[in-house]
Amino acid sequence: MFSDEIAGKGNATVTNTMMVTDSTGRQVSVPLKPKRVVILNASNVDLFVAAGGADSIVGMTTSQALSDEVKQATANAENVGMIHSPNMEKIISLHPDLVIGVNVPFHVNLIPTLEKAGIPLILNDVSDYDKIQLD
Repeated sequence: MFSDEIAGKGNATVTNTMMVTDSTGRQVSVPLKPKRVVILNASNVDLFVAAGGADSIVGMTTSQALSDEVKQATANAENVGMIHSPNMEKIISLHPDLVIGVNVPFHVNLIPTLEKAGIPLILNDVSDYDKIQLD
């Protein structure tokens, strides 16, 4: 399902969004072309970079599991902590229009704070290809 959200004063801008169901079963409105993304785990960083989104990544968690190519592509992204304890203040300070994590308790626990801040959080399961796809 697609929608248009109007933002701004006077010079309104239109942002195209899409409703997706993440791996928790939540319906989340996400931008079709996110411009400022924070990613909370290495697998999603790899996938996002492979899909051509490296320039949109403004923050990510610390990881030793990234290839040299992915490290280079995301060199400008700021560190937002470790996968099991992301720094919420840092994440919010980056003004992301999307945060991507995995369906684990330490990311699920971020839902209320990010919802309150108006930041969409998608939690996925990266254990196999079929689970990566969002509805």
